[in-house]
Amino acid sequence: MASEDDTFGYIGDLTQCTSQKLGKITVEVDSLVTHLKEAIRKVGKDGRVIHIAHSQGALITYLAIKKLEKEEMMQMEIMCFGGAEVIRSTKEFPFARCINYYSVNDPLLFIVPQAARALRSGFMGMGYGRMSSNSGGAEGEDLVASTLAAMADPNAEPEFIFLTPREGDPVKDHGLFEKTYLDALRWEGRRYQTLYLPLWHPLTYTAMIYSRAFLSAFHDAFVNILKVILKHTVIRFVMMTMSVNAWLKEKVCMPFALLLYMLWDKVKDLIRMIRGEDIYQPVVILPIEEASE
Repeated sequence: MASEDDTFGYIGDLTQCTSQKLGKITVEVDSLVTHLKEAIRKVGKDGRVIHIAHSQGALITYLAIKKLEKEEMMQMEIMCFGGAEVIRSTKEFPFARCINYYSVNDPLLFIVPQAARALRSGFMGMGYGRMSSNSGGAEGEDLVASTLAAMADPNAEPEFIFLTPREGDPVKDHGLFEKTYLDALRWEGRRYQTLYLPLWHPLTYTAMIYSRAFLSAFHDAFVNILKVILKHTVIRFVMMTMSVNAWLKEKVCMPFALLLYMLWDKVKDLIRMIRGEDIYQPVVILPIEEASE
């Protein structure tokens, strides 16, 4: 796919797959070529690129590898699961390793004749079987010839591996992360760890897992302790402070402010007396009868 969101659905996939079967180079093919070349460049001349393809991805890979140099192919291992195309290691495509996994009830066996013939004949093809591009015989004969030629090689391994269905449903068994192909993926993962990771890697990985678990537990404990502290100390202190402030405002601040206001009135009267200014006398209100006399 050109991106993780490049999902067209079954109809779109079938249409695209048909055009790719006819050899059309799509955007996905060009994107994969760029990705593979960049990955090979990053690992260097002594590195190894492990490429996993599933279903239509195997067909896209088959079209993309035609644009790679042989030196680049020799640094690649390709694993196809339920592929819409078979990829094998030949003189034309000298990959370090090619494996094609198929569930025996995979629907794609109906459109991949080479895989179907391998299943019917029992000849699975062998690694390093590069006679197939120059043998001149039929494709089935090439498969048999490459198998027999490589059987004496103790390092050879079959290029076709047919798996017993785990689900019993062709659609589910075709899924990469369903039980059938997931077992093969796990096996490939263990092989990768054994061949390409240093001996101390399992210890480092285990230490990393335990460290993450410890940090996670420590984080949870710290958060819980912080919550308890906030609940029983900080929050209570804030509430007490708010209560004290309310009491001071009502019982101290307001009476004190009123007293200061009264004293200031007296001070102003005293200042007017010293200056000889008029001092207002309290007004005496007489009864109505006395006022009329």
